[in-house]
Amino acid sequence: MAQASIDSSPSQRSTQSHRRVAAFVAGCIFLLAALAKAHNPWPVHLVLSYTLKHINLTPSVATTSAQVGVLILFEIVLGGWLLTGWRARAARRVAICTLVAFTIFLIALVFDPAAPPCACAGGIKLADDAQTANLLGIGRNLALLALVVSSGCGSSPRAGGSDLTHESATETPPAA
Repeated sequence: MAQASIDSSPSQRSTQSHRRVAAFVAGCIFLLAALAKAHNPWPVHLVLSYTLKHINLTPSVATTSAQVGVLILFEIVLGGWLLTGWRARAARRVAICTLVAFTIFLIALVFDPAAPPCACAGGIKLADDAQTANLLGIGRNLALLALVVSSGCGSSPRAGGSDLTHESATETPPAA
């Protein structure tokens, strides 16, 4: 079997370029959020402790620290995964599920007047009051969700799109 490069039209190249840029930006945002949390983990501790107490669990500092570490590691891995483009469809699905879960969590915080502000970006303060910060967090998550979803538009192999991994594909030459 011969391997040939499939020529793509300018619009296909533009779409592929958009998908790569969108996935790159989303990956960078996850990495920056993880680094901000690693730099200043205490706001994350506060939100996590509040949430655990709210569901009648008594968090210890050690347990909360471990959970914060897992969250930071998860965001680093997800950000890196999105950046590499390896198994891009799976990376997008994980990113979408993560953002949906984080957004639901923020919505719950908005409806609790005693809730602390989200610690989505570590110690970076989005607003002076918690409810506004949590609403801004929801907006940011929805924008990031739109970006992640747009990074996969048209990536179905049946639709002829790529999965952010290769610009060329193999094709079987027609039988003579």
